[in-house]
Amino acid sequence: MMLIDFEMANDLVIGGNLFPHRDVHKYSWTSPGGAVRNQIDHCLVSRKFRSSIQDVRAYRGADVGSDHNMLVTKFSLKLKRNEKKAPNSEPQFDSDKLLDRTTRHEFVTELSNKFEALYISDQDDQEIIWDQIKNLYIESASKTLGNRKKPKDQWLSDRTWQLIEERKVAKLQILACPDANQIYKIENYRRIDKAVKKSARRDKRHFYEAKAMIAEEVAKNGDCRSLYKITDKIIEKKRASDGPVKNENGILVTGHEDEKILNRPPPDEPISILEDLKISLDINTEPPTEDELLKAVKKLKNGRSPGDGRITAEMLKCTMDTCVTYWKDFFGTIWTTAKLP
Repeated sequence: MMLIDFEMANDLVIGGNLFPHRDVHKYSWTSPGGAVRNQIDHCLVSRKFRSSIQDVRAYRGADVGSDHNMLVTKFSLKLKRNEKKAPNSEPQFDSDKLLDRTTRHEFVTELSNKFEALYISDQDDQEIIWDQIKNLYIESASKTLGNRKKPKDQWLSDRTWQLIEERKVAKLQILACPDANQIYKIENYRRIDKAVKKSARRDKRHFYEAKAMIAEEVAKNGDCRSLYKITDKIIEKKRASDGPVKNENGILVTGHEDEKILNRPPPDEPISILEDLKISLDINTEPPTEDELLKAVKKLKNGRSPGDGRITAEMLKCTMDTCVTYWKDFFGTIWTTAKLP
């Protein structure tokens, strides 16, 4: 009666009463002895979504390690599509493959061939030149390296998976045909279920112990990047994402109409600039030499975020001996076309 009162008070619908099913597909709980079966689990849905419900039934064969059966409700909803794309959503290239000599040679050869066919005109804009060179790196990396895939840690052992399969078989034996050995089958299922949970806990403990040993080794070697990754994995830490920008009234900013948020009031006194002060600075405004380019590339750190261009430091380092001449021509063209004072 309390469930019916709650349903009527909140304008809800009990989904299990809307579709005709056999009794074995309705009951959701079985007593420890297997003699009593009841329909005590229900799915309550708002009445305005009544036409969206397609089916509600209990699945006995689901191996969930409980005396309750899994209750599944099928919906058919038409949701509004969110066009907002997350920043830096493009996949990164698998730069770790460059450690292999064969892959590195294929990448360098592919990029060199593309650079030889590249033509840079003195009339081209800086953005056009950069887009051309960036596309050469992206095309070569897509063909030889591919995108980086995040590996999933499989911490369950083969022994645990074997026990899970045995538990599934024991569950099917209970559902096959009730007989005099029903109590024995239920006890057998519970025994295997306890063994599964015990084995899974042991596997998880061994997995984290192995991760801690690896973290200790990388800490001795001074690899802070790998240490922080392993530490975040062990403590299951998630990076907090930046929230949206709101104006002074608490309304979400979606355009440039509220640029005054980051603006500061003008100074009380005008800034005085000494026009007569002239300082002679010895700054070289010539295009960079090959040695300067090589030194700049060697100083780049591996494993960093590639940015919008998707060109990693590893990709630049393995091609600097081959493509340094093209880099020099590229920067020379920029220096020539740029409007320097």
